[in-house]
Amino acid sequence: MMIVEGEKLKLLDFGSAQHLTAARPAHVGKCGDFVENMAPEILDCKELVPETDIWAVGVLTFTMLSGDCPFTSDKESDKEKNIRKGKVKIGRCYTGLSQGAISFLKSTLCRNAGGRPSGSECLALPWLQEDSRAKLRHSAVSFQTSKLRSYLKQREKHRKLLCTQHKVLLPE
Repeated sequence: MMIVEGEKLKLLDFGSAQHLTAARPAHVGKCGDFVENMAPEILDCKELVPETDIWAVGVLTFTMLSGDCPFTSDKESDKEKNIRKGKVKIGRCYTGLSQGAISFLKSTLCRNAGGRPSGSECLALPWLQEDSRAKLRHSAVSFQTSKLRSYLKQREKHRKLLCTQHKVLLPE
């Protein structure tokens, strides 16, 4: 993810995009960059399916609702272990999350790709389709952004380090 002018959030691909369907799964070699975004099937070099991308949506949602990565650890190897086990601590999220939000996180971060919802199923979930009364009620819940800002600063440092290691130039 990247924040651009006007504080717009953009989701980006880092060069490994492939067109795939349930009928035509894909494979991708494991790269060491940003392990925390990788689904267990990527770490295990298994076939990728459309629900592999749902994992990334779950990671991004968790990050926005907690200001942290769902698989935080100081060591990359521990992050990988936590991902493979599907070990997510929902309690690290901001207080006041709805059951719908918690359910969304649990389903999108399901260790088994076959247990994750499809993109259409995600969009149809009540949490994303609530009526205006529910939206007004939930809009009263607010979160501190300092934790998220700190996470994003650390992530940017990590990205610059990776770019330096891989000799990639970043735009200023």
